[in-house]
Amino acid sequence: MFTQEGNIPVVIGDVKFAESKFGTGPNDFDICILVTSKEDPNQHDWWRGEMSQNYGKGNFSTMTQAEITTDVLRKLGFEEDDLSLLPEKLAGVETTANVKKTDKDGKIFYNVKYIGGGGDQPKEIDVADMKARLNALMGGNAEAAAEPEKKPTTQAPAKTTAKANPFAKKSPFN
Repeated sequence: MFTQEGNIPVVIGDVKFAESKFGTGPNDFDICILVTSKEDPNQHDWWRGEMSQNYGKGNFSTMTQAEITTDVLRKLGFEEDDLSLLPEKLAGVETTANVKKTDKDGKIFYNVKYIGGGGDQPKEIDVADMKARLNALMGGNAEAAAEPEKKPTTQAPAKTTAKANPFAKKSPFN
């Protein structure tokens, strides 16, 4: 059992298939994954992923529990179609577990809410793309910002008589 909440570095131990805790269909089952804290092996608990046609809640309301659980397994590196391979493929995988504190009738519980980084893993963009997007957000030309900088020439630039638009939005990062 965990004794603290937060994002805790863990190692996956055992994987089991079990009767569904919340699923109501005759074919529903759970995938149970034992996670153990890397820093304190005495802290461990089971994460349960439901395999059912029930729909999720909140941000996951358009996905079935089976789809949500499959996404979690993919984030953990499981790319197989045969779930019976889970115990051998996931044993020893290092990830994080999000543990939440719950107070139920005066008794404190620490439950594993999600594993594998949850839904907050950033999808990285490169610096040129970021600059183009920032420029477009601030009223500039996204295509021009995405072009690489031109190297200076020995020729003096031509003087322009047009004045800058004083009402144009300016980026606070320029």
